[in-house]
Amino acid sequence: MKNHLKTLQLMIPILLLWSCHTRQSPPDLKLIPADETVERVKQGNFDYSYAVFKNQNGEKLSQENRNLLNQGKLAKDYYEDENGKIKEVRVRPLTLADQFIEIQRRELSTNPLANIDLIAIDCNRLDSIYAEVERTDQEVRNEGGNGQAVDRINQQIVISTLTTCGWSEAHLHTIWLVFQHAPTNLMAYYYPTLKEYSLQGKIERRTLALMEDRLLMNHGYPQIYGSQISNGYLYDLADPDNVNKRRAEIGLEPIEDYLSYWDLNFEKEKERMNRIR
Repeated sequence: MKNHLKTLQLMIPILLLWSCHTRQSPPDLKLIPADETVERVKQGNFDYSYAVFKNQNGEKLSQENRNLLNQGKLAKDYYEDENGKIKEVRVRPLTLADQFIEIQRRELSTNPLANIDLIAIDCNRLDSIYAEVERTDQEVRNEGGNGQAVDRINQQIVISTLTTCGWSEAHLHTIWLVFQHAPTNLMAYYYPTLKEYSLQGKIERRTLALMEDRLLMNHGYPQIYGSQISNGYLYDLADPDNVNKRRAEIGLEPIEDYLSYWDLNFEKEKERMNRIR
């Protein structure tokens, strides 16, 4: 999905135009907050199969709108009646926040924890439990071995620990590390909590950025910070001319330095991405 979205630079004028208009709810219908739609998906209570799709002005979708919607280039706002039935879906320009909401709705339609067998955890041993998880995670990546098997065991341990003992702020980096190496559905499930800790300054912003780029990549959206390499090349990057500004804001090195670890040249990567868009 190499041309899945316009770059952030191209999207900015559209988003500014959209922000100048107040979103009007259809008569007798109420907008469902985006976060609530995710919760309903988790609960298996998100049926919009009988909803009518309209544009942001409440008009019938044009063929262009339908094409953009099918390509994943429009956001969807869901409106329900007084009985809680979704009656109308209005589409509008897509924002970055919308992308992450859509990723969660896609990934959480099936409970990602359903196949996790919880194990007994001694909450008095959190330091040693998390230390061993991080040791094995890094050991298999630095020295080799069966990474998938190690990751599955660590996911089982951490999910069991979170379920039994709750979140330990002293071990947030290890928790992030495990889900950074987890399947996308588990990553999407725990991303909102990790993001909240990041907003509180308890997880480094540049750390969460790696997860955000990976989530976007796994769903065909351009990445934001340029952290993801795919098949030996820099994965599609939104607004590449301003990527170093975004990276500097969260404490990441210039992308030229980062790509040098992979023997890649940023200018050549930009040229390549422009050719395939």
